[in-house]
Amino acid sequence: MRRFLVVLSLVALSFGAFPKPASTQGRYRGVCEGYCSAITIGCYVFLGLFVRDKCGSFYEGCVDGCVAVLLETDLEEGES
Repeated sequence: MRRFLVVLSLVALSFGAFPKPASTQGRYRGVCEGYCSAITIGCYVFLGLFVRDKCGSFYEGCVDGCVAVLLETDLEEGES
């Protein structure tokens, strides 16, 4: 019975002790997807006849870069 209580308390501590970085990244990912979608639509409208493949790869790079910048900015604000 004691082992069960010790295991149960350790599991409860592990869920509450560490923040979940995926939730922060998910929140930023939604903002970045909206921003990059608008820019990518503009790319397709103005340059779609010439560089259609480039617009699709631009979107993925834009989202990854945007999330990285927002996470870095959030960490810097948390330090100061």
